[in-house]
Amino acid sequence: MTAPRNAAFEIIQRMPRERITRLVGKLTDASVPEAVERLAVGLYSKAYDVDLTGCVVPSRWGSFDAFFTRSLEPGARPLDGDESTFVSPCDGRVEVSRTVDDEGTWRVKGSDVSVAELLGSEADAARYVGGEGVVIYLSPRDYHRVHVPCTAKLSRVVSLAGELYPVNEMGLTHVPKLFAVNRRVVFHLDATEAGFGHVALVMVAALVVGRITATGIDAADVPVGDQRFATPQAFERGDELGIFHLGSTVVLFTEKGAVSGFDSLSGGQKVRMGEAIAARGVTKP
Repeated sequence: MTAPRNAAFEIIQRMPRERITRLVGKLTDASVPEAVERLAVGLYSKAYDVDLTGCVVPSRWGSFDAFFTRSLEPGARPLDGDESTFVSPCDGRVEVSRTVDDEGTWRVKGSDVSVAELLGSEADAARYVGGEGVVIYLSPRDYHRVHVPCTAKLSRVVSLAGELYPVNEMGLTHVPKLFAVNRRVVFHLDATEAGFGHVALVMVAALVVGRITATGIDAADVPVGDQRFATPQAFERGDELGIFHLGSTVVLFTEKGAVSGFDSLSGGQKVRMGEAIAARGVTKP
């Protein structure tokens, strides 16, 4: 299988990935006849075993993007535990759960990733030395809205330009430091009042996943740059934070000692938004 995968990646590497991603975005945003919409949604749902239980299902979606970014019915996902419980921000599969070392690097699938490169800032990354990092991969079948894992205030959203390689086994194998290479949006959450210190939640884009929207930013895609709010936005645990327009990956970083229980997460483990993945730890002084 190695040779075919290498050949496939060579093809992807030569592709005009940004142009293809923009084109796919336009197609998924387009309104199509009801019969075409029904066929496309039906084929996709069958191919990826999409489960719409608990989702808002209108008589017509209006576009494929509307189907893909479907919302949940109120009360469909009761949150586990209480305010001391750190919940999964999304549906997906845990790929990595590992401590950030004293040098500020973090090992993912055989590559040492600099947290500073991933977050786009040495100062921001310094908070997470000795802390925990978790990767959750959202498959095509998953619900693709992302929520806050604990009660927090959002003061900054940093959108970083980058590549659009696939965020899957192929991409992780062929692109060293993939999460620090691809386009990504970093949400800086201040959860000190809830006892979780600071949390960085990163939404990583991928091939055909170039568009990310964020609560509080009135734009079809988060503009590249450092978006700062004059008044930090207050989020309750489980509130919606952002949306992937098509799928990708969420990376979480927490401060040293802020949470306990991430070490029990294992690669391949499936999680759902609102499911407990950690508990309040002892925040660093």
